Amino acid sequence: MNQKFTRLWATKNKDDEWWSSFVTAPLAIGVNYFAVDAKWLTPNRITLLSFVLAIVSVLYIIRGGTVSFFIAAILIQLSHVLDCMDGHVHLDKAQRSYKCQRDRPALKLRPI
Repeated sequence: MNQKFTRLWATKNKDDEWWSSFVTAPLAIGVNYFAVDAKWLTPNRITLLSFVLAIVSVLYIIRGGTVSFFIAAILIQLSHVLDCMDGHVHLDKAQRSYKCQRDRPALKLRPI
């Protein structure tokens, strides 16, 4: 494994329920492998996108019908993946920022 993947895997919460541990978090880490270096991609933007997908899925549920429920289920899972992604992006960027700044003795760092 390369260093970037190992660093992202270290941000995974070990105490998640089984679905997050075995499905959602690994998917989020896989997507983050390509997305985490994007400067414009912040945890808040990922959270906003996750929220929008959840609202759209609610609208599909309200609409009713088999196809709408299927689309809503997919959107809810995508929202969950994004929810995992925002935490991983936050932890990864905070750890990299901390490593860059810890060499400056005048800077006082607070633990996350």
